[in-house]
Amino acid sequence: TAAAAATAAASVSDSNSFLIGLPSACASRCPQPGPDSSCEDAQASCNCCRDTLQSLEGDICKRFQSSGDCVPQIRSAIQAKEQACKEKTKEQQEKHRKKMEEIESWRQAGEALQGQFASLESEASRWAPKRFNSKCNGGAKKTCGADLCEF
Repeated sequence: TAAAAATAAASVSDSNSFLIGLPSACASRCPQPGPDSSCEDAQASCNCCRDTLQSLEGDICKRFQSSGDCVPQIRSAIQAKEQACKEKTKEQQEKHRKKMEEIESWRQAGEALQGQFASLESEASRWAPKRFNSKCNGGAKKTCGADLCEF
């Protein structure tokens, strides 16, 4: 809990001096006792940090409509979010799969049509010159133009 987290790690360097490492959430809000600080100063820093962490915990718990220990609600919210992400991912994968199937069907249709057009082109070259021969051999009074004769 916040109170346990606020309990600072104290390391004794000699019999009269110690260092307290406050959590980063307390660093800007609570005085940092120095190595020559009294026990009362160190206790005041620890109390300040405990109060700060409890306040932060309360702020977090308010977001989950809870007072006191809100860890179960947070865990529940995390699980709900993970489930929602899994469902969204599954939905996106299905949408992607369908889009890829559509693209593949259009590609196959394009290939089939390309084969049809290839056969039409060979037929066109077989029949078109005979159909327009009179226009292109100079025998007609009025020609249709060079591009007609190219076929």
